[in-house]
Amino acid sequence: MVRARRWTGTILAGLLFAAGCTVQPLYQSGAPDAGVSSTLSSIAVEEVDNRLALKVRNELIFLLRGGSATTMAPLYLATLDVTADTDDLLDTIAMPGEVDVTARRVTVTGTLTLRRAEDGAVVLEETRRAAASIDVTTQEFANRRALRDAENRAARVLARQLHAVVAARLASGRTG
Repeated sequence: MVRARRWTGTILAGLLFAAGCTVQPLYQSGAPDAGVSSTLSSIAVEEVDNRLALKVRNELIFLLRGGSATTMAPLYLATLDVTADTDDLLDTIAMPGEVDVTARRVTVTGTLTLRRAEDGAVVLEETRRAAASIDVTTQEFANRRALRDAENRAARVLARQLHAVVAARLASGRTG
């Protein structure tokens, strides 16, 4: 009898604990008010002025809207500031006194500022970094192309990071 009560009490405590957990998906399908997808699609991303920032902006817009057209009355305005930096990773000594760089890392840094459209209040300001590496050869064109490809890869990763931060902030309801 005592053993049955303990067992029942343990099960009841487990059920109460499980009921207290409120795990829910970030992107919920169904009704527009069910998730943050409709809010994400109402974010307008302002124009940028360089190739790398444009790459991040285009990828971010695609992630926010899923490829659909721009919204007519955005709820939020996002501004991007994107920079890139290149570091030498690996040096080899070809001949005494000569050093050849054989690997580099491109780091793309982006700052996203999200403001409410109605009053301009800053809802979120976040800086993230993404990196990609390249092999350096003796061919100048190949090196330039590898650098551009690495910047593009890092820009895609950066856009995904910024998208996740914005989605998490909007899902948490901490926008005011």
